[in-house]
Amino acid sequence: MSLKNNKGECELWDLFENRTHLIKTPHSPEYISTIEFCEGGCLLMRIDDESLQYFNPFTGTKWEYPPRDMIIWGYAFSTACSSPDDDNLTIGIFGYDNFIEIACFKAASEEWDYHPIIPNEDIGIELNLNSTPRYHDGAFYFIGVKGNLGILRMLGEKWSWKVYDSPLAIQARSKVNSSYIVELDGQLTSVLFQEVGKKVQMFRFENLEERWVELHDLGEHVLFLSPASSFSIVEKDRAMRNRIYLSKRVGNGIVYYSPETRSTTFWARPMF
Repeated sequence: MSLKNNKGECELWDLFENRTHLIKTPHSPEYISTIEFCEGGCLLMRIDDESLQYFNPFTGTKWEYPPRDMIIWGYAFSTACSSPDDDNLTIGIFGYDNFIEIACFKAASEEWDYHPIIPNEDIGIELNLNSTPRYHDGAFYFIGVKGNLGILRMLGEKWSWKVYDSPLAIQARSKVNSSYIVELDGQLTSVLFQEVGKKVQMFRFENLEERWVELHDLGEHVLFLSPASSFSIVEKDRAMRNRIYLSKRVGNGIVYYSPETRSTTFWARPMF
């Protein structure tokens, strides 16, 4: 999914059918729009670096969030898709130096609420600006740039913050150039790219044991990873299973990594 800013259109590329669909957005072509976050087809769009808007390209539903005091670089919904008619939680996160703060918004409210998590202390993680947080089992999960994991949970009116160490050996952490967190078969899984895609490792986080377990294949699953959204599906087409697709197009194809061959290439469905 991408925005054609010069036309005010949202382009949906169907990888499986090798087709492109265009949906009109409610935004004027004279304004620059970017997709900040996507969940279940619902978009958080930033317009001209200022206003934040909700837009569902399938239903046409749209509304605008109230102004924010800070530039927020990570968002998450507490459900698959928030709407202006419910009380579901949208959070944003920002931080600087050793300070991290959460901005919370409910549809029933008219403004953002700001909550410092650990003021004046080391938060224990260098948060990844290129991977969205993930809401799972009542908590928000944040992947660090070296693969460690931050868990944000609301307890009554207060937030708790806990960090788990990276599953990688210390010498391997410096080679990580991108990291993602995604829900796979009901469990949180991290995907760590090292040396520009030459090596990719996957680790499932087991909550009860509080430990990482390395995965070597995805079985029937397929992962789709991007800075704005990451998700998994069960794929019926055997030719597409056990792959990690990235938001990088090469002509008529999309770049993917195969855990089976341990290589990165691109793929496009043949045209008939």
